[in-house]
Amino acid sequence: MKIDCCVCHRSQELGHCEIVELSADEKVTVEKMGYKPAPDKLHYCKPCWKILNDRQQGAQLIKGFWERSLQRAGVVNAEAKAEKFRRNLLDKVKP
Repeated sequence: MKIDCCVCHRSQELGHCEIVELSADEKVTVEKMGYKPAPDKLHYCKPCWKILNDRQQGAQLIKGFWERSLQRAGVVNAEAKAEKFRRNLLDKVKP
C-alpha cells in the first residue's frame, strides 16, 4: 500500500515510512491552528524524517510547510500561527 508523505507529498510504500500517531491533545492543538479535521497519524518518508530529526532544520522546515498549508486553507495570520507552532515544537524538544 502506498501512502503520501505529509511533508513532501511523495508517494511511498507504507513499509518505507515513519508513522507518528497523534495524541488527543496533539489533535486538538492541530485543529486549533486551523487544520481540520486533524489526522490520526502523520506519515513521513525516510528522507523527510531524517531532516526532521535535526532540531533546528526540522523545526524550520515544518514551519514552512505548515505555513503553506495554512495559507492554502485560507487561514488568517498563517505566518504568525506557523511561527508559534515552530516555537512550540522547539519548546517540546529542549536539547
